[in-house]
Amino acid sequence: MNPSKNSLAYDLQEPFRFLVDLAVINLIETEKIDTKDFIRTESYSLRLKLSGAKKVTEEFQSWMNQKIPYQINSVTWSYSLLLKTRKSAQYLIGKRKTLDFSRPEFTIERQDSEDIRQKLLTQS
Repeated sequence: MNPSKNSLAYDLQEPFRFLVDLAVINLIETEKIDTKDFIRTESYSLRLKLSGAKKVTEEFQSWMNQKIPYQINSVTWSYSLLLKTRKSAQYLIGKRKTLDFSRPEFTIERQDSEDIRQKLLTQS
């Protein structure tokens, strides 16, 4: 619990990390991002150029704005993250007795092709 660490922020984002994965996979599958959006560094690692970072950010924001069923309402992923954060805060200060991160659930129907799987497997 070091004051210079943002451990709680990282813990809160973890249950929603799959949305970043889905955004990146969607960019690859739809070929909206390609080699011109990356730069190779002196140590031969790849970094996103500004154009690539913008594409990833926009795609992630698109996923965060998708509506999902939550309790009796339909809310965006970003709002559900806010609600979960509030409930966590209430739990931490003793206003709630339980903490539930099982909702909202997410299901996805995918039709991956062998070509797409091979593209993902050959990424270095």
